[in-house]
Amino acid sequence: MKRCNTLPAISGLLMIGLATASANAETMNMGDMNMGDMPMKMDMPSADQPAASGRIEFNEAKPVGYTLPDLQKLASKYNPTLIQAQAQIDGEKGKARQAGLPPNPDVSYVGELLGERRAGMGEFMGGTVQQEIIMGGKLKYSKRKYEARVQAAIEQARAQRFRVMNDVQIAFYHTLAASETVKLEKELLKSTQDMWLTTRELFNVGQANQTQVHQSNIAIEEQRLKVITAENDLQMHWLELTALAGIDEEYRELNGSLETSEPNIDFQATLSKLLAESPELGEAKEKLRADELTVKREHRQPVPNLLVSGGPGYDQLDRSFAVMAQASVTNLPLWNRNQGTIQ
Repeated sequence: MKRCNTLPAISGLLMIGLATASANAETMNMGDMNMGDMPMKMDMPSADQPAASGRIEFNEAKPVGYTLPDLQKLASKYNPTLIQAQAQIDGEKGKARQAGLPPNPDVSYVGELLGERRAGMGEFMGGTVQQEIIMGGKLKYSKRKYEARVQAAIEQARAQRFRVMNDVQIAFYHTLAASETVKLEKELLKSTQDMWLTTRELFNVGQANQTQVHQSNIAIEEQRLKVITAENDLQMHWLELTALAGIDEEYRELNGSLETSEPNIDFQATLSKLLAESPELGEAKEKLRADELTVKREHRQPVPNLLVSGGPGYDQLDRSFAVMAQASVTNLPLWNRNQGTIQ
């Protein structure tokens, strides 16, 4: 019975204390309070204090920002690793183009029997053009080898794109969860402030002691630290997300939800799709094909090339124009048949 009679009294005291605090909010100095003989400094922080320098200024009034598709689209355009992968593809295409080009011709001037008395200025004087003709299909196989490497680079770029898109998605939901955590910690801070105010009013009417007041001060400081920690985590995840997207922007609240209705992943179906469409397996296959073409190309390296040259000139002896022609075979495979490279 004594316990039942005490509860209405405490409730009444709480109502009186809250009413008093509301009425005297403009005149009461909450910084200095005399609790018995012990002066106490009691500063109650606000849940909406501006963030410290270097931290995200979390403002719920900011307009809703990026969605996950928006950030993935930005990453497709600005992520440096994807730009690098495309440059790698272009480089391999250039190598394939270069490998299929024939050698350039040589142009020279020919003067025969210079200083011969009968010939005067020389027996034959004229210009010649010399061209090396690559035999054995070496140019064709060199080009095909690099074309296979182009396909390997394309598969490598696909794999990197999947990695980036997946990382953006993970960072997006980490940032979204961190944003919700900040909101939750701020709500808890407001509740802690209410408890702090209640404890102070109970102390004023003699229903709480100094230990309880100190504990409420500790609780509110601990909650402030939790808010700061949550804001720092949000900043870290936001910087990670913008780095993956390849942009540099101040924090903007994301447009998304942590709730999901995605079905569970079927192992066999996922494995079958992975084996059929995996870019890493595709890259490995294209690299193997490039190596096979490289071996075929090295088998054709011993095939000799044909060197032809010719050009018009003037014959001093006959005092008439003449034509000179020459053909030769280079690099006959007698001792060196490229056997070491093939091995």
